Amino acid sequence: MIKRYFYFLFFILIGFNSYAETTVNFVDIKFLIDQSNSGKKINELLIDLRKKETSKLKKMQTNLKKQESEIKSKNNILSKEELEKNITKLKTNINDYNNLKNKKEIEFNKKKTEYMNKLLLEINKIMISYIDKNSIDIVIKKENLVTGKKELDITKYILDELNKKKINF
Repeated sequence: MIKRYFYFLFFILIGFNSYAETTVNFVDIKFLIDQSNSGKKINELLIDLRKKETSKLKKMQTNLKKQESEIKSKNNILSKEELEKNITKLKTNINDYNNLKNKKEIEFNKKKTEYMNKLLLEINKIMISYIDKNSIDIVIKKENLVTGKKELDITKYILDELNKKKINF
């Protein structure tokens, strides 16, 4: 008797859940980052920053090579103490160069992360606004989607709204 009530209750609950309507859309975040005005600006800023750092590091590298060649050319002329002193100085300069290179790489990655987080925060704000206006239940990243109707893709709308915003980096 209890089993009958359980099955009866079970089928009634399943019947109510089957009438629930869920609105699902998807968005291409990578496309938004690559094609938005803000994303392009971030890319330009990062490329410029990388070029400046690379040119400074190349100058230092050239100076280190010059020091090394001077030491090699004066190898027979210098006393053993002076030679060791110059080699120690060169090793110190090489270590300083490597430390600076690592530091610059870390700073670059921090800046890149900061810019991307700021952009993703704006994308998220726009998506939340769109979701609220259109009563959407779920938004899935396009990368995680197998297939879907083109009408469910909200990327173009989000891109248009993102391009209207001025984001300072």
